[in-house]
Amino acid sequence: MPNQPPVILVHAINGSVLRDEYPLPPGPVWDPGYFAVEAFERIAVHPESPAPSPETALFEAHGPSRVAGSHAVRLIYGELLDLLRKDLPEKNEPPVPAFVFSYDWRQDNRVSASRLGEFIAEVIERTNLLRHYAGRCDSVDLVGHSMGGFVIAACLCAGKHRSSNGRPRVRRVVTLGTPFLGAVDALAKLATGESEIVGQRRHTEREIARLTPSLYQLLPVYDRAFFDTPTRKPLSLLDPANWQESVLDSIAESIRQHTTDRSLAQQGPAADSQRQAAARKLLERRLEAWRDLHKLIDDLDPDDLLLERNGWLPIVGIDEKTRFAAGLSLRTDPGSGRSRKEWDFLIAEADYDGSTNPAAAREHRLRLGDGVVPLRASVPTWIDRKRVVCVAERDFGGLFHLEDALVRKFTTLHVILPLMNLVQRWVLSFLKGRRWGEVWGRPLPDVRSADWLPPIPGVGVKAD
Repeated sequence: MPNQPPVILVHAINGSVLRDEYPLPPGPVWDPGYFAVEAFERIAVHPESPAPSPETALFEAHGPSRVAGSHAVRLIYGELLDLLRKDLPEKNEPPVPAFVFSYDWRQDNRVSASRLGEFIAEVIERTNLLRHYAGRCDSVDLVGHSMGGFVIAACLCAGKHRSSNGRPRVRRVVTLGTPFLGAVDALAKLATGESEIVGQRRHTEREIARLTPSLYQLLPVYDRAFFDTPTRKPLSLLDPANWQESVLDSIAESIRQHTTDRSLAQQGPAADSQRQAAARKLLERRLEAWRDLHKLIDDLDPDDLLLERNGWLPIVGIDEKTRFAAGLSLRTDPGSGRSRKEWDFLIAEADYDGSTNPAAAREHRLRLGDGVVPLRASVPTWIDRKRVVCVAERDFGGLFHLEDALVRKFTTLHVILPLMNLVQRWVLSFLKGRRWGEVWGRPLPDVRSADWLPPIPGVGVKAD
């Protein structure tokens, strides 16, 4: 049997095409590979969808429709997938089976994690039907980009990757830019719509985002991510009182438009009050799911959950302008005189010059990130900081296809990590267990070069 297990690629929050399966034939309603296919209103979640469980799915607000994940966006993942299949096997060996776990990224991540566990079992069964594996495959390797790494972590912590006798069926894991501790950009999307974490930078998408369970689960959990602007005291987003009123207003309006409860669809102050109460309950449910998911993965132990020690490789992007915190203020509307809550987003700028104060420079670089995820949110406590591999925009090299160049120009480093040649070489090197091609990297800013422990022998520190 070949030494290399099959590989499953788990995409990011908006990394798969969504299609409506009710039309004949089914048609895409979300496809980032085509600028015209972003029907946000078609993927809006019904405010009265059932509570998430592995057996239930989200229902759409506009029907009749049945939206489901179709396939990963080839523009972002196609090249990496081809490399895994063709270059991961050793010379004269058949291609390695490389699969994509295409999931509905709107769903609660615990639902996706459960289905990933089922997919792992399916992939092993399929691989064992190949002649060169001949029934001897018992594990997979996983590669997760952005929220895909979050789905992987939730799957492992819930034990969904284990066989009937409790044995892990995952050997190694690579995560690319995963916001293990969240991303302030998720709050920016919910508050203003002006974030690229899902869709485009436009405020018209915020109403739809405010109903999407997975987006809430990307809210930050690290210290002082949220604070009260006047007092600088930290705030908890688990309390709906610390949210912009406009978020509850949007949810309440969606309830008014789509509710099956006649009393909630009425006009007047009494119905308004009822809708606000229903909106608050829905927001509380989304925030409780966020809390519960992070509780699930906070104590993850890779050495206990994987077949190999040191089997987890986190690759993170650094030194890009990134939102790292948000302060809540009261704003008075000059016209109505009403005061409303509003978030102010703190952004770390990439051109900071800390050469005269090394400690301040290190702290600033930890606030930077990959354009979406601040560096401090990329590394949970259960990952050895000495083993984290950092890459930067300046690591891009080689020739690009026109479409690759356009993606690189108009999106963040976070989005295009799977397209980076260096990242691809790191993934293959780690899964092979030896260096493949020219590989270099950087430690975290607070890790000395002499203490860095890259997981591939013979890899040197990149000198900028």
